[in-house]
Amino acid sequence: MNLEDIFNRFFRLIEQPSQKANTPQTSNKPIDKYQNITSKFHGATIKTNFSHLKEEEALPLLELLYQLNAKELEILKQKIVKWEVSERQTFLNVIGFEKSTPEEKFKYFEKEMFPGYWYSKTNNTSITELYQYIFRYSLLVFSPTPIQQSDLVNQFLNNLSGKDWQALKVDLPNWSSYQITFFTRLLNNHPNSYKYPVPEYFKTMFPDNWQSLSTNYAVASAYRVIVEHQEYDTDYWWEGHGTSDFLRVVAHEFQKNDWQELEEDFKYWSSFQLECLMEAIVAEIYINTETQKFSYPESYIFPIIKLYHIILPILKASIERQKPYNDISLVIINNLEFIDIHFNTFTKKDSSIAKTTVEILKLLGYENDKSDITASIWEKIDTFKE
Repeated sequence: MNLEDIFNRFFRLIEQPSQKANTPQTSNKPIDKYQNITSKFHGATIKTNFSHLKEEEALPLLELLYQLNAKELEILKQKIVKWEVSERQTFLNVIGFEKSTPEEKFKYFEKEMFPGYWYSKTNNTSITELYQYIFRYSLLVFSPTPIQQSDLVNQFLNNLSGKDWQALKVDLPNWSSYQITFFTRLLNNHPNSYKYPVPEYFKTMFPDNWQSLSTNYAVASAYRVIVEHQEYDTDYWWEGHGTSDFLRVVAHEFQKNDWQELEEDFKYWSSFQLECLMEAIVAEIYINTETQKFSYPESYIFPIIKLYHIILPILKASIERQKPYNDISLVIINNLEFIDIHFNTFTKKDSSIAKTTVEILKLLGYENDKSDITASIWEKIDTFKE
């Protein structure tokens, strides 16, 4: 038998399935368990239509994960990154029902599962554990319950040392916008929130452009929308994206007293930031022009009315630092249709809109101007009855 025959015989042997290979694998082998888990999580994701699982649906899956030993868990960690995003979200949903926090068995799985979305760069263990939970909720399709939020606060915020807070301040600019928003909302809801200067963390994120001096969380959150997007393309402001982002903050975060603090803070904003806010206010049509009814939910109406009113303090703040007909004045002049369209509907909700409108027109030099669009506005003012 020559050498070629020996090789051919050898390869024929190894290509033949062995008896061992034909033996069905037992369910306790890592690869079988992985396939079983993959199938279960895929099915759960489809069944819930990519929404979050209820506890009774999640606990059997959690029990399945508990059965994994260290080696099997390592296999899962390596392979899970190839799952669909929705299936990985289901996995986070399931381990979120774990009672012990943080889950030592699944600690930092998030970093392995979503490597492209893990933004924290800290080496501080306390901040990494805090970020792990914030990261989890930023990827899930639902927000933590008030009880879960309370647990997060009690577990992490109350135990952070001065060194931890400093590490957080350094790491925070690396986080995503949603993660920072969620974190600051936790702080704001904390009973001792005054101990945690949230605006200071925003200021850390935008060291070159942050000019607000407000220590009010709501005001700082609204100002952050402006600072974060002031370098964006003008379409962000002209097409209403800035309006939506700013309005969302004031609708959900502002109390009545916050509006006054916002106005007082205008004097510290840059002229360009005030111009961005003005663009955001007048870029949107808040009503259905046919029915003259608001096209926003009832909870948004008061904030929308307040946005109209703050046109006046923005205009005053801009005129104090520049001569009349500055860029901010021109924004209003070029959008007088905004006043004309909204006047009747807004005054039905707040009669003082009429007085604000008169003062705006006077500051713009239109007190005696009755031409074009201003004629229509003055007619509405003259015929308005409180």
